[in-house]
Amino acid sequence: MSLKTWIITDGKTGTEKQCLALAEILNLKPQIKRIQAKAPWKYLPPSLWINPLKGLAPTADVLLPPWPQVIIGSSRIAAAPLTALKCFLGSKVMVIYIQNPSLNPANFDFVIAPYHDKLSAPNVISTAGAVVSLHEKNIEQETTK
Repeated sequence: MSLKTWIITDGKTGTEKQCLALAEILNLKPQIKRIQAKAPWKYLPPSLWINPLKGLAPTADVLLPPWPQVIIGSSRIAAAPLTALKCFLGSKVMVIYIQNPSLNPANFDFVIAPYHDKLSAPNVISTAGAVVSLHEKNIEQETTK
């Protein structure tokens, strides 16, 4: 049985692909939630978002129950809403953030960020590059070109 999983991003390909790769590595079947922020939130850094879930644009995918057990997110727009969901749901959800959230890493269960971000905390996993999912078939195709 797979854990109910959401991926929350701004819909940009790079951030979404990293989240999908991690979900695949963890053998999760996620539901993708693409969000956007409305003014004034979209102009502010995540640390200044007051009531982050109210800052989402009405065109965004809805973040409502039934709640997932795992949330994987990435993008500046997703950082504050993910912390709000973690605060609200507590231990009922595991929240994993990919990239530097520009927030205290303690707001998440795990943060996966590249070494060059120089982010350090007990729950931070530093990577040499982006999170990707490689398949033997894809590697063979690329090496035979």
